[in-house]
Amino acid sequence: MCTIIFIILTLTSLSQAAHPLVQISEIIEKELNLYIKDGQLMILSPSSLSAYYPFRDTVQQFAPKPNNLDGWTMLDTDCSDKQDEITVDYSDTKGTYNAIARRGKDGLHIFWKQEDVLLAEQLIVQQATPCAIHIQDIDKNPGLELIVAWQFGLSLNGFTIYKVPETAY
Repeated sequence: MCTIIFIILTLTSLSQAAHPLVQISEIIEKELNLYIKDGQLMILSPSSLSAYYPFRDTVQQFAPKPNNLDGWTMLDTDCSDKQDEITVDYSDTKGTYNAIARRGKDGLHIFWKQEDVLLAEQLIVQQATPCAIHIQDIDKNPGLELIVAWQFGLSLNGFTIYKVPETAY
């Protein structure tokens, strides 16, 4: 009886699925630029008069574009390479992690791994090309955010922002 219980417990722990990456926000537009400054993230579209701040309270997420971008750093979101997979490494005191965006038949797969162990994942259900991944700690809540830049078709760009669950690192 003890042997059977041990086998069941062992199989249960090995078969647990990875945590889902929690989607915070997604924005899709023809042209988008991504900026970061002092714990803030701003998304701009040249064709719009407003800026989008995904980490502000809901009522304040859309605001007029700033008059200047002093102090803001533009993050790379170039998609000219047309890669099927992008990997970005992140290291802290607990180890080295990999954020991966991989194009698949059913969409764009986003993975958060430590070495070969899958810790968290999510799927963008678009036949999109991964452009860039940025790993940041932007909001006031503990934990990292993954910002995935992608392109759909020839001119439609998107940013999907995920929270990495604290239990996934």
